[in-house]
Amino acid sequence: MKRLVLLSFALGFIVSSYSQDYRFGTDKSKENLSLKSSTIAIDDVNEFQSILNPYVSSKAALDMDIVIGETRYDLQTNNSVQNRIFAYPDGTIGATWIMGFADPNFDDRGTGYNYFDGNDWGPYPTVRLESERCGWPSYAPFGDGEIVVSHRAQGSLYHILKFVWRETKGEGVWTEFDFEPPAGAYGLLWPRMVTSGENHDVIHLIAVTTPTGNGGVVYLGQDGALVYSRSTDGGETWDPENVILEGLGIDYLDNVGGDDYAWAEPKGDNLAFVVHDGSRDGIVMKSTDGGDSWDRLDFYTSPYGGFLPADSPMWGGGDATNSAVIDNNGMVHVVFGRLIHRIEAGSASYYPWTDGLIYWNENMDPLDSTIVGSHVFNLDNLENGGYLVGRVQEYGGDSIIDIATYEASLTAMPQIAVNKANNIFVSWSGVAVGFDNGEKNYRHVWGRFREYDPVSLTWNDWTDYEDYTGDLVHLFSECVFPSLAPYTYDDYYHIVYQTSNEPGINQRYLEHGVIDNNMVYLPIVDLFPYITGIDENSDNAITYVSPNYPNPFNETSMVQVDVINSCNLNMEIINIMGQKVYEMNKGEVNSGTHFFKIHANKLSAGIYFYTVKAGDASITKKMIVE
Repeated sequence: MKRLVLLSFALGFIVSSYSQDYRFGTDKSKENLSLKSSTIAIDDVNEFQSILNPYVSSKAALDMDIVIGETRYDLQTNNSVQNRIFAYPDGTIGATWIMGFADPNFDDRGTGYNYFDGNDWGPYPTVRLESERCGWPSYAPFGDGEIVVSHRAQGSLYHILKFVWRETKGEGVWTEFDFEPPAGAYGLLWPRMVTSGENHDVIHLIAVTTPTGNGGVVYLGQDGALVYSRSTDGGETWDPENVILEGLGIDYLDNVGGDDYAWAEPKGDNLAFVVHDGSRDGIVMKSTDGGDSWDRLDFYTSPYGGFLPADSPMWGGGDATNSAVIDNNGMVHVVFGRLIHRIEAGSASYYPWTDGLIYWNENMDPLDSTIVGSHVFNLDNLENGGYLVGRVQEYGGDSIIDIATYEASLTAMPQIAVNKANNIFVSWSGVAVGFDNGEKNYRHVWGRFREYDPVSLTWNDWTDYEDYTGDLVHLFSECVFPSLAPYTYDDYYHIVYQTSNEPGINQRYLEHGVIDNNMVYLPIVDLFPYITGIDENSDNAITYVSPNYPNPFNETSMVQVDVINSCNLNMEIINIMGQKVYEMNKGEVNSGTHFFKIHANKLSAGIYFYTVKAGDASITKKMIVE
């Protein structure tokens, strides 16, 4: 469990220090988010409809959210979100979550699972996959089938990990086997798993030995040790088994907390996972030989390394909600929520109104508390250094009323993925200004893209913020714990998240009573999709579509398109409501380079998407008219 305790002095400091009525849009408001403001009541829906949310995505007009399951147990993770969903090349999808209905003890808790067969999702599950009470599932493909690992931790029972798997994804009987902790440890908790190899038949597992706070014991000097295991025969044998990798033992860290870590999806023999509780060093463990050997990379250096002092003034770090990805060139990228920490008389606390989602890759210098900052609201150093990818967005004249407790940044629970073109997508759960229940603001699922330039081998600037749940359908929706499928084989990124009509969660912070929660599948339109169908023998293949330049624009903007052979070439422009507003058709063209000129005077100011079509191939990109 997370060791940072929200002490009354920390919360009191923030409330007492920032109590004036400032709003977004003023210089002062950027330093002051804990503000009271007028709220949008239920009776004001018609007025609300007239306000354009500048961040709402056209996704809502193209693919509405799909509920794929339910749960009354609402704590999906302690910190970082597990890999819970996988999109397969054949268009099918498997998704999992922690499911339980028998409150208050939830003796029926276990893995909820649903499967998309390419056309439809299955019925809502009502029975867990495991034979006994479990939690914290991690899902991955396995051969032609699928596999899930979770932990058994109930009462005085010995803490073991429980695997369930089946030979064919989406059908057949699940088989179960147990994984034991190392000798000398009471148990294992909070597992994370990925599979590698051409057929996803190598299992890689990390988990934490049960700490004393959960009834366990100190193991090899650590009150919670992260251990790594690998199996090449479906779990029959493990080599290595429950080892503490060099760089993660007692010489480097006094402990590792539950869910402070996350795998990146393997790319060939490249493996990586991130470990960061937010206050100690932020670490990437990376292997280039399939897990035989590992190197430690530090992306954040704490002023106290891996061992915290008895007292400390405020310093900037993370919130333990981490995500990592390996790009197509083998480089690791990390995102994590920003959090300000403090220790007084041996008690650790944090400042709950800290904002900022931080981005890092191996080409960047490691972060430290100077860059991250020791001021709750000041993000200038991160912004100037290119480390900031997310922050709370303005919404008219509104400001934040109050926030639910997640022990996380206002922009937290990140997920990161790359597509075949090496373009980056980051999503997260962030506080949404202007969306509240009269007492607290809701969190929404947000996202941004970054396009890779194969000529310069660098990435362009991040796209504008998009609120994927910022429409009227989600007027009263708490959207949290998003899990992003690591691969995209089509024009979408695939997310599963939890939602209810009350901010906050019950199972850890008692923000409200036990209520019904939906598990929602959310497809996100890829703004920079990998171009499918490219074939030198094809009559209609696109080889390149440039971003429109300039962008934004208020007069004209140009788009370059390269095609292999002759084809019918046209462009469609749609608005954020999914409506086609303009079309240019060049008819039959020869192979080579062609240009489309877009005139701003034919469009109103706003966000648009242009789709270039060459025969059966197409690609969509985003543009802004000023």
